[in-house]
Amino acid sequence: MLIKKALSRMKDLTVWDISIMKICLIAFTLMVAKLWPAVLGLDWGWYAAVFAVTYAYLLWFFLREK
Repeated sequence: MLIKKALSRMKDLTVWDISIMKICLIAFTLMVAKLWPAVLGLDWGWYAAVFAVTYAYLLWFFLREK
């Protein structure tokens, strides 16, 4: 129920709201990296793989035909 409510509110977001959400996620990621240094020890390929998979999903989601 919470996810459905959040997704329905996504339609009302402006570019500025999305930018603030991105800044929040970047800050959270940096905090996790600071508090859990072992995550920084991964090979760069893992980060590239996570980026590629999530970026492909976003492209599919936004460019699909309804």
